[in-house]
Amino acid sequence: GSRRPALEPFGPARNGTWITSTNGDIHALDPATSARSPVVTGEADFDFSPLWSRDGSRILFLRSDVPITEPAMLTLMVMNADGTDLRAITPRRESLDWFDWSPGGDRVAYVSSGDLWLADVATGAQTRLDTDGRVHFPTWLPPDGREIIVRSESASPSLLAIAADGSGSRTLTRTPAINEFDYGVPTVAPDGSAVTFTRWSGAGVPRVIRLDVATGAEHTFPLDG
Repeated sequence: GSRRPALEPFGPARNGTWITSTNGDIHALDPATSARSPVVTGEADFDFSPLWSRDGSRILFLRSDVPITEPAMLTLMVMNADGTDLRAITPRRESLDWFDWSPGGDRVAYVSSGDLWLADVATGAQTRLDTDGRVHFPTWLPPDGREIIVRSESASPSLLAIAADGSGSRTLTRTPAINEFDYGVPTVAPDGSAVTFTRWSGAGVPRVIRLDVATGAEHTFPLDG
């Protein structure tokens, strides 16, 4: 009776401990008291961008060599929520950027130099997915995690759904991009029904757009000014 089942990956849940990085170290932050407690510290590495797994049991973060070089050579690290079982799940990669947990927590999608990769959390096995060009912002599409949403980094960008098994891709967007900054920072709804993104108008005004995954319909959120 003292044990509780883990929270479901999606749905309402209370706010828990925040995880953050400060000066190359990873800290837990109590949102009620603002009290910090160290999780990963040390002078030999520079650690940043921590991300909770969807069930709150593990944490991903990026590790850079010290001194930091250009282009950055980064490693994706994983650990339990209490800082134990710390290990690398990728080799050192150039410009490793933007990553996301799969819904089941068994894989991580990430981008390195515009290429889309999958890392197996248990084994560290690496799989490169064919994207026909540079992509960014990989985000798993819930609830089954069969596809990964990415933004194509072309002169006329779009949002793509890449099959996680490598079988192909499909274009989600039906409206031509306004400029090279269109479809910025796509964020997937917890139930997988919609994707929001930023669109810059010809007048240089940003707006947040909601894209219906099933129909491709777009809705602009009303913003003043």
